[in-house]
Amino acid sequence: MLVSCVLSIFFGTVSAFYQKKIKRLLGYSTIGHTGFILLGLLAATMESSTAVIIYVGIYAFLTLLTFSLLIFAASSKSNNAKFLAN
Repeated sequence: MLVSCVLSIFFGTVSAFYQKKIKRLLGYSTIGHTGFILLGLLAATMESSTAVIIYVGIYAFLTLLTFSLLIFAASSKSNNAKFLAN
């Protein structure tokens, strides 16, 4: 399990470096974050379980916020293009 965690972190991080699209970068980043979450679960202590719950909560909130900003930026860009065309 430890090898799987380390490989997940390594693969997610290295693969994210070479991405040109932000959504794909976030996808590979998720692979890396999964490794960190698994490391916390692998420790199997009460403190690590609490840390994993907090980590997942913060990560979920920030991921939703990031995708919301991407959607807003994309819709804003298309609305500006329509405005300029008229």
